[in-house]
Amino acid sequence: MKKIYNFFKAIFKHLYPSKMKKAWSKAGKWLRQVIGWTCFLHCLFFTFSLAFVGFKPMIVNLFLATWCYSAYLTLRYWIIIFH
Repeated sequence: MKKIYNFFKAIFKHLYPSKMKKAWSKAGKWLRQVIGWTCFLHCLFFTFSLAFVGFKPMIVNLFLATWCYSAYLTLRYWIIIFH
């Protein structure tokens, strides 16, 4: 049980580090701002889906919001391109 806990803890720390990666360029700062807006919009769509649309779109938007937040913190290219 302890190994499973440590495994998920390592994955969580990898996707959601305690410090944001520094964006050095103007384009990097712009990209972080755009990803922040997409995260906000996915949270908004999550709430809208919860209230009006249904369960499946709600779960999809919840997953996309967590994915965007990970991209916002780390600015990893493969996460951004996959999104």
